[in-house]
Amino acid sequence: MLHKVLQRQAAQQRDAENYFQAQQLLEEALRIAEQTLGRHHGDTAHILYDLAIVLKHQRQLDQALDYFKEVLQFLHNQSNPDHRVVAAVYGMMADVFSKKADYAAAQHYFEKAFDIQRRELGDYHEDTIATLLRLARLREGEGDYDDAIKKFSQALWSVERAEGDNRWLKATIHEDLAACLRKMKLFEQAFEHITEAKDLYEEVFGSEHSSVASAFNIGGSISADLKQYKDAEEQYRRALAIYRKIFGNDHPSTATVLANLGGVLFEQGKFIDARDCYEQALAVFEQKLGPDHPSTQTVRQQIAQLP
Repeated sequence: MLHKVLQRQAAQQRDAENYFQAQQLLEEALRIAEQTLGRHHGDTAHILYDLAIVLKHQRQLDQALDYFKEVLQFLHNQSNPDHRVVAAVYGMMADVFSKKADYAAAQHYFEKAFDIQRRELGDYHEDTIATLLRLARLREGEGDYDDAIKKFSQALWSVERAEGDNRWLKATIHEDLAACLRKMKLFEQAFEHITEAKDLYEEVFGSEHSSVASAFNIGGSISADLKQYKDAEEQYRRALAIYRKIFGNDHPSTATVLANLGGVLFEQGKFIDARDCYEQALAVFEQKLGPDHPSTQTVRQQIAQLP
């Protein structure tokens, strides 16, 4: 059916982070599904769910929340709803509330999702662990680092006891622990966790994956915090090489590493090289994020500080 074809095309666009194109395809799929199946059909609800996710990525948060609520109402009206899907919707609603800075509501829906998953799937299922991880990130975002570390550690304990190959999830938890410990200025512990994350990502995905690049980028930042600028430069350059190969020169992730690299080059007195990195990053940020984005403004300020 045409609406399913459009939905698959939208998924491809979403995976490529082309969210506006995905939104257009899903809105057309929704129009067709409503005409042929009605608003209260399972296929229509599925399209609404996908559309809400795309809108969430574009920060159209109120509309996304309305669609998630409609999907949730559809599920509750079923005689035997799939509770795992209900939990997934709760998790998405929690993400929206978190983006709206309504952290109490976000925690409420994450906990509802977590309770369902523990009951239906058990403590060691990857979906249950992933929701605990998202709850830990929420607590970190609120600034409660001690509680965040507790939840990250609980997630790590669970994933180490889970069946199957969960190395990617274990790596993700190590990466999150590193980021949180860095905020707590526990740089040595943070570096241990990001190194573990990088090694696991390389085992699972190979050496030229975006997750490996992310780990190198975080490792570079931690090395910079420790004033180990040569080591930071090396890690940033490895992250940059991977991102360029995967995304090209004109991607915000590439530009972010360029800006970070410019910072450690500046600290080493390599001002000409630092300017080159900053100017490349600025061009991408202005094109992709706009002149008023915080990343754009930060790099512009860094260029102004160069001798």
